[in-house]
Amino acid sequence: MNNNISNLLEEFDSLYRFSEFLPIELRLEYISKIELLRDKISGNNIYLNNEKQITNTIEKDNLSSENSVSSFKMVTSCLIPNIINDKIKNNEYDDQYLSLINSIDGKASIYDLYSNNVENYKNFFDFASLLYQLESKQDISFTKKECSIHDRGWLKIGEILSNSDIISQKEISDALSHQENKQNIFIGEAMIDLKLINDITLRDSLKIQRWIFKIAEYSPVGSDSKI
Repeated sequence: MNNNISNLLEEFDSLYRFSEFLPIELRLEYISKIELLRDKISGNNIYLNNEKQITNTIEKDNLSSENSVSSFKMVTSCLIPNIINDKIKNNEYDDQYLSLINSIDGKASIYDLYSNNVENYKNFFDFASLLYQLESKQDISFTKKECSIHDRGWLKIGEILSNSDIISQKEISDALSHQENKQNIFIGEAMIDLKLINDITLRDSLKIQRWIFKIAEYSPVGSDSKI
């Protein structure tokens, strides 16, 4: 990918931020159009957020629980947080933040940090939100291992929700069936229709989805990071 295209793709972040101010019925359509445009520019079908654009083969593949978990594990296992602010512990963080900060050693991946300390968090959302805040305050940054996440950095909403123990694989299947029956709705809308999630949960899912994609796409490869 040349620099001009890479710089153009980075501009999509501002479009994503704007979407958070839109009502839910407009936000899903807006984001799907952003992803469709991004896909046309980057030439990578995996970045499509509009599930109606994905081929039937990929749709069926994504129904598999094994594939969903392995994709989630693959991406989060490749991303390694690193402390870049030497005075991070002087900031006014609570005990939960400090516990996470103390566990960041520049070697453990997102997946390792969560799975080894899962009892400290309500779910993956809770954990990821802490990392999100630390990065937004420029206390941490990320490197990635040399694994093929360039084409796998975009996690589906269902993957994030199921790995956060918010919905089950059966409920994802129910939502997909509901989406197919109603037509012209997105998977997030189908989940809300079935009262599996609410608007706030969907918004948080989209935020974490975009954030993980961003660090998977743009974080540098670490010097000692082969798997």
